[in-house]
Amino acid sequence: MIHFCMFSGHEGVLRSERKTYITIFAGCELVRPTIAKRFIATKQRGEEEVAPPPVFFLSLFAGTEIKTPTLAEEFLDLRQALDSRAFTLEEWDRAMAELPQIDISISSLTLFAGFSECELPTETEEIDALALQRHLGNITDSAGQILQYAIGQRQAERTATIRRAAVA
Repeated sequence: MIHFCMFSGHEGVLRSERKTYITIFAGCELVRPTIAKRFIATKQRGEEEVAPPPVFFLSLFAGTEIKTPTLAEEFLDLRQALDSRAFTLEEWDRAMAELPQIDISISSLTLFAGFSECELPTETEEIDALALQRHLGNITDSAGQILQYAIGQRQAERTATIRRAAVA
């Protein structure tokens, strides 16, 4: 499938499907799926297809940014998957060791443009998302306190903190 964006802007979710994004004189901001969603998608693909589907970005005179989900989104999806028994905490731990294998395969061609693949949410976005979910009662105070320590952290620190908050 092809997603074409010219002289405009696009915000959306990066899906784990074969897709081509063409951005010309425009801006494209996508948010990666949470780790729990990527893990479930990998389990659904099964053993016969090990590699995730490729995603290609062509950016000409444009800006393309792929952001990491907020800690609140990661935590809520992990809790939901564990509660629904989509996978166990032990399977999650094994998946974290194989994280590159469940990640989306991204390739790009960028000319006179900017391409950023691993942007973290801003501190304000993280705090606002945590505050909202705590206010709604979706995140307990103890889990929220733990998640706050991962703001601004990348990869291993981030996933370890999310796991610790899920167990709390």
